[in-house]
Amino acid sequence: MELVVDKVRNVTTSVDKLEGEWDHLNSRGLWTKADDNYYMGNKDIQDYRSGLGAMALPNGDYYVGQWKGNQRHGYGKTLTGYSIKETEEVYITEWRFDEPHGYGWYFTGEGHSYVGSFLCGRQDGFGVFSWSVEAPSRETEDADKPGFAANLAKFVDSSSVGRYIHARYVGEWKLGSMHGAGLYENAHILHEGQWLEGKREGLAKITNKDTHEVVYRFFRNDNLVHDHTEEGTTQ
Repeated sequence: MELVVDKVRNVTTSVDKLEGEWDHLNSRGLWTKADDNYYMGNKDIQDYRSGLGAMALPNGDYYVGQWKGNQRHGYGKTLTGYSIKETEEVYITEWRFDEPHGYGWYFTGEGHSYVGSFLCGRQDGFGVFSWSVEAPSRETEDADKPGFAANLAKFVDSSSVGRYIHARYVGEWKLGSMHGAGLYENAHILHEGQWLEGKREGLAKITNKDTHEVVYRFFRNDNLVHDHTEEGTTQ
């Protein structure tokens, strides 16, 4: 965890430095238009975006950072959407061939954030995903927000229904999904176990943070198979 934090901190420092260099470049440069996109920055001898530069897109997306061969490559920051109060996402990461790749972090106007490693644009490796959502009264799938526990009703007790809860997942990721050893936590529940392609799998230790009660449960494909105790199993 400390190694990941140090690497993300290094990315943030590098991006801050680039933004300082960009402010100097911006004070003496001109924006050029190509395919409805506006760009200001360095180019190579083939007229490709290369080095330090910034691009603004018609949909409100904005990137400032390093480029290579017309693609985001190196350290940089991307903002999507027009307003942080609506749907904007902010990525401060390492980039490779136009995708987050390496270490970094992002957050959204909805209160979600991720700090950790990326592979080809998706969470991969070790990372921490935090979010704040209204606890549903029933299990609901959220296809628009892959990569974290969409079935929140499985993790919260009935007293949380209808209220906003703050939760986080700390652990391993693969191709944008929780995969491997991990820990899910909200105000009431601590769930330590294994995930397989975003679903709970195998034996898990579940602690009620209010009562300090500990139970062990066995999951298969995100479904509870049985409770597990020191004396045996309970159906």
